[in-house]
Amino acid sequence: MTLLLFAHGVTDQTREFMAGLALAPEAGVPDGIAWLEELAAGAWRAPRLVVLASCGSARGQRRLGDDVSAQLGAAFLARGARCTIVAANDVALGPTLALLAEFLDGVHSEVG
Repeated sequence: MTLLLFAHGVTDQTREFMAGLALAPEAGVPDGIAWLEELAAGAWRAPRLVVLASCGSARGQRRLGDDVSAQLGAAFLARGARCTIVAANDVALGPTLALLAEFLDGVHSEVG
């Protein structure tokens, strides 16, 4: 199973874990931003492959050793994902949509 999230990425340099995903506001998340530590919490299980098609989903504080722990992908790895695809920088809409279309075509051809 694969989870593909196409959302706006948010960066707050004042936070230890600075990357977030801008989602629709709801109860418990009034600003609509899901931060790394919030995504890593809870008892949910991530699918094997997670694709975060959002600006800066791999942004995080530089750490010695395994600095992936400060990136959004870490939240999904902590919840059981085997692989995450994240972006270190901003992503352009057109090329990202084209890439995702190719990706989904490949996924559908392997499943079907």
